[in-house]
Amino acid sequence: MFTAFTFVTSAASLHVTTAHGSRAPTKILVAFAPLFFLVALHAEEPASQIRRVGQLSANELSIVREHALQGDADAQVTLGLAYDGGSRVFKQNSTEARRWYEMSAKQGTLDAQFWLLGMDHPAGKNARPSYLELARSGHIGAMNVYASLCVDGSDGPQDFAQAMLWWKKAADAGSGEAAFNVGVMYLEGEGVTADDREAVRWLRRSVDRGSLPAAARLGTMALMEKGGLTPGADCTQWLKIAADAGDPTAMLNLGTVFFHGKGAQPDFLEAYMWFTLAAQRGLIDGRAGVRLKMTKTQIADAEKRAKDWNAKHKPETKAVQ
Repeated sequence: MFTAFTFVTSAASLHVTTAHGSRAPTKILVAFAPLFFLVALHAEEPASQIRRVGQLSANELSIVREHALQGDADAQVTLGLAYDGGSRVFKQNSTEARRWYEMSAKQGTLDAQFWLLGMDHPAGKNARPSYLELARSGHIGAMNVYASLCVDGSDGPQDFAQAMLWWKKAADAGSGEAAFNVGVMYLEGEGVTADDREAVRWLRRSVDRGSLPAAARLGTMALMEKGGLTPGADCTQWLKIAADAGDPTAMLNLGTVFFHGKGAQPDFLEAYMWFTLAAQRGLIDGRAGVRLKMTKTQIADAEKRAKDWNAKHKPETKAVQ
């Protein structure tokens, strides 16, 4: 069964689709030296938007608020996102989020309309026609959500052809998430004839847009020599991108690459480190075989590397007000 790239339509969920306004680019104020620059967010995936808003300091958000109070629609939707769960400064406050979204939406901001739609219809329930209307206005996030609803069969018949149509439109507009979903459809033969090479083409586009799931999928395909891919530098690079982002399966596969020397010379220290990290996250423990090929000193070194990796990649905590 086809499984789309997970979408949830509110910032509070932190798993969201792309937001792209056609009225004017949504911007946030970012402090840089003594100046402030408006940074366009409209071409970013919403998860990226959430991260950007989450990086703003209390002082920076104070400046965003000043602009929002002056009627800047882009500042208003940014402030809405901060209250809707995307800030390390503010506590989540859906009432405040809605207030700022509505101010921005009244000025015609598609991004604000998108987030409001998500608040009113969690997981897109009973909103398929509304997302289609917003998609037709050029909103990438709405394209992604509408396509996902078509695959799910929510609020209407399941329609893989429509899903493919709108995901391709979103991908052509710059969505890495959409390109990933098109690739998966070609891999699984949903709505199209299965075609591994065509899947690779779309997954590469997704990786170029920063998609971690696409990197993990391509690395695994290369390891399995599917779609014309073979183990080598690209395989290692793709798996490392996903593993460094915390993907346990990519960690396990990367350990396999280094242990067996797939496309390169074996590296038992790296293999042991990645096997350790994967095992710590509940996957099969692949260390037994590689341990036989290592000295106690090497094992201790690899265990330290794993410890250092964990310390470096601790999840960031929010300091809310």
